[in-house]
Amino acid sequence: MIKKRGRFLTLVFSMVPGMGHMWNGFMKRGISFMGLFFAMWFFASWLNIWPISIMMPVVWFYAFFDCINIRFQDDQDFYALHDDYLFSVGDVMNLTMSNRRVKLIVGVTLIAVGLCVLWQNVLLPVLYQLGLTEEMWRVIHGIGTVVPRIIVALIIIWFGFSLIRGNRRGEKYAINEQEKARAKDVEYTQVDEHERA
Repeated sequence: MIKKRGRFLTLVFSMVPGMGHMWNGFMKRGISFMGLFFAMWFFASWLNIWPISIMMPVVWFYAFFDCINIRFQDDQDFYALHDDYLFSVGDVMNLTMSNRRVKLIVGVTLIAVGLCVLWQNVLLPVLYQLGLTEEMWRVIHGIGTVVPRIIVALIIIWFGFSLIRGNRRGEKYAINEQEKARAKDVEYTQVDEHERA
C-alpha cells in the first residue's frame, strides 16, 4: 500500500536501489530497480564483464533520485502516482518483435551470454578435471576469462554501428519523403495553373 513515510528513513533506504520505493509502498517499482541493479551486479561479477558494471552507477543514481523526487512531491501528486514495473515482459517482447534489427541484436546477445555461462560453468570445470598440466590449464583459463569480454565488446561495437547505420537510413528516408512531398506540391501547382489557363 502506497504511504508517504518519513524523509530521513526514505533517504537512508534509498541508498539501496529500490528499497526506498518499497518503503513508501511502491513495491513493483522498487522490485524493478532492485532486480535490475543486482542482476547487473551478479552478471558483472560472475562473468567478469566490466561494461555491465559501468552501467551500475547509472542505475543506482537513477533509482536514488527517482525515490527522492517521488517522496518529496506534494501529497496530492504523491498519492496520484501508480505503482508499475519499470518494464514488463510484454514491453520487452513488443520491442524485440517489432524491429528486425533489435530482434537480431537481442538474439545474438542472449546467445553470447549463454555461451559465456556455459564456458565458465561447464566446460572449464570439465577441462580442469581432465588433469591438464598447470601451464595448459593457465592458458585455457586465461582464454576462458578473456573470451566473454571480447564477445561483449564486439556486441557493443556492433550495436553502436547498427545504431549509426539506422540513423543514417532514417535520415535518408525522411529526406526522400520530403522530396516526394515537394514533388506532389509542384504537381498540384502545375495542375492549378493549367486549370486557370
